[in-house]
Amino acid sequence: MYLFCATIIKYSIKPLFLLVCIYICTSSIVFAAKDILSAITQPSNMKAVEQCVADVNHYQSDALDTAERLYQTSVCYICAGCDLGSDNGHMFEGNQASNIVLDDSYTTAFRLMQQAVELGSRQANYGLAILIYVNDLSENKLTKVKFATKMVGEFIDALDSDEKVTQDEIDKNTEEVIKQVNSKQHELDFKAEIHFRLLSAAQAGHMPSQFALSEVYARGIGVAQNKVNAYAWAATAVAQNPPFGSVRRDSQALELDSFELNEAEFLAEYFMKRYTDIFDRSSITVMR
Repeated sequence: MYLFCATIIKYSIKPLFLLVCIYICTSSIVFAAKDILSAITQPSNMKAVEQCVADVNHYQSDALDTAERLYQTSVCYICAGCDLGSDNGHMFEGNQASNIVLDDSYTTAFRLMQQAVELGSRQANYGLAILIYVNDLSENKLTKVKFATKMVGEFIDALDSDEKVTQDEIDKNTEEVIKQVNSKQHELDFKAEIHFRLLSAAQAGHMPSQFALSEVYARGIGVAQNKVNAYAWAATAVAQNPPFGSVRRDSQALELDSFELNEAEFLAEYFMKRYTDIFDRSSITVMR
């Protein structure tokens, strides 16, 4: 399939052919991203989750370090042991969710993923970025609930123990807190952390994070839109598994003029030498 795409790109200068090629080569991965997103945002099948956790802790207990075990257990709560990195950043290409449900499994997955990150897991940084992005797509519903609960708790704790407060007063305060939280959405914007998590993993050589970071820069998710950086990170990812992803890299080139493309290729060479063990100049240059 990629040879077919490469042939089209090589012998055609028309963007239409490139766009058709991009669609053919990426559609299956995009569908995989949607499947993972659906799994994250739907209430979990706890029986499947429990079996997945048991498999992680029993069959692989001798082979896994703590960070890897925490990461894989977190993935169990996300999508019962799926390959979270298999979408290679496609999840960040668009707002692919509506009416998102964030259940207790999401909260557990988030906590475990954070613990794995603290122990140095680069793929857990990628997983955490996905979870934060899903929460962001839900207009931070999960965070708002936690924040409102905390504020109501602080209100109750601040009361004098001798002060009598009716349930109606507590309910009124709770309603006011919810209004305040919902009206201050800008204070609950975690997009910047999405960029930070992906950048940490990408600089550690994690290919899915490099592709995802390319999408983040292309769309301006939590960072200023930068199409030069978008191309450079896509090219860096391609270098680790050529020609996989070259069509995605080349699609970023369509957004650049000649001067910007030269700058992007120079930056890609720098990233490749610093953040990967492979340097392949052919992975940097798009067919012009």
